[in-house]
Amino acid sequence: MNNSHAVIACCGAIVQDCFLRAEPADKGTLSKVDALHYSTGGAPSNVGRALVRLGVAVEAVGRVGADHAGRWIIDELNAVGVGTDGVRVIKKGISGISMILVAADGERTVYCYPGVNDRFDADEIEPSSHWRICHVGYPSLMPRCKGKHLARLFKRLRQRGIVTSLDTTWSMTDVPLEDVEAALPHTDIFMPNQGEAEQLAGVAPGSRRVEELADFFLNCGVGTVVITCGRSGAYLASGAGAGRLRSRGMKQVAPGLAIHVPAYETRGVLNTTGAGDTFGAGFLAALTRKVEPEQALRVGALAAALHIEGSGVPSFDEALRMTEERAHVG
Repeated sequence: MNNSHAVIACCGAIVQDCFLRAEPADKGTLSKVDALHYSTGGAPSNVGRALVRLGVAVEAVGRVGADHAGRWIIDELNAVGVGTDGVRVIKKGISGISMILVAADGERTVYCYPGVNDRFDADEIEPSSHWRICHVGYPSLMPRCKGKHLARLFKRLRQRGIVTSLDTTWSMTDVPLEDVEAALPHTDIFMPNQGEAEQLAGVAPGSRRVEELADFFLNCGVGTVVITCGRSGAYLASGAGAGRLRSRGMKQVAPGLAIHVPAYETRGVLNTTGAGDTFGAGFLAALTRKVEPEQALRVGALAAALHIEGSGVPSFDEALRMTEERAHVG
């Protein structure tokens, strides 16, 4: 599907997700799976699908294999309105696949085979003149989309007047700061969750306040830091580079802001996979609508809550209305 007028490009790892609804089993045992379903996964899919529901034109940029899973991923993205001209099919390659075990409380265990995502090369991305934001997700999963490769991409994007947005992924093994450090001075919006922020900052879980974590990344040169904190909500802090958003017709994020918003209550927990991506989609969509930063955080928090409970992301106008009506945690 061609989306030549995409407002936001979503770049990064694309996978086929296989969700298994079951409780963790002991090694060497046979256990029943209560439910199974497939979905497209990874940042271009998770963020892209939510943005489309919020009324934003999106192009996915990534890699899939020339196999059944790759064709299925492209068909599924096209079906929901995500542009796929930026998705390259790698001949004789195997698409990325994740097996996601989801327990009754929504907690997940993920086994990911990267496949051709290993061949994603940030230096090969050709920005479109229509892009207002380029969002990159999960760079640590792609060897040529981190470190100097990511920094070069973000420099090129900024030279074209495109806002740069970055999200990371949590790992049982530490994600080193050098995966993203060179790109941070060229990053307009950085959206890790609290655990990812702690990993990158090299501190023990719970040993730093979220404000201290945000300051760490502002000191690395990031314009605006948004840290999601689960049921504790989300926190935004902005530095000297935040004002650049105005140049792309987006809502001004003034330097020196420090904003916390609470999380919204969920009506049950269906699946937490992709909740951070959905938050990011809500936040970015709101900025393109010139919504105030605090309200943009609320739209992101609402979108994440609806995703977790399985209700689905609504239209942008409906999301704005729901931010005033739904109860907050606590």
